[in-house]
Amino acid sequence: MVLGVVRYTQDHGFSRAGGIWEYAEIVIAGSVGSGKSFTSDLLIAYSLYELSCLKDPQNHYGLADGSPISILQQSITEAKARKVLFTQISTLIRRSKYFEERFRYDPSIKSALIFPGISGWSP
Repeated sequence: MVLGVVRYTQDHGFSRAGGIWEYAEIVIAGSVGSGKSFTSDLLIAYSLYELSCLKDPQNHYGLADGSPISILQQSITEAKARKVLFTQISTLIRRSKYFEERFRYDPSIKSALIFPGISGWSP
């Protein structure tokens, strides 16, 4: 069973859940400190969670067996993406009981989060 985004964020200790989105691309805008990065982190964590619930993610999305599935997050510069975005999302994932117990990433890779059966996330 795949949990909805609000239930997922509540059950996994992410208390600041937003609404439910039905888009392939989202642009988040706002002032400094408005929660843009945190919202983005939750969306990435939820997307990884959804992928982990699928028996065959590639087949579900009409991809060839073994095709990588990547989740992208952009920033103004690569340095900012690595320092702010990657550090924040990787910390969120590393602290998650779900990702620790049920859908572990490869800890030997330091520049990306690589999960079994999919590519995962990188800045």
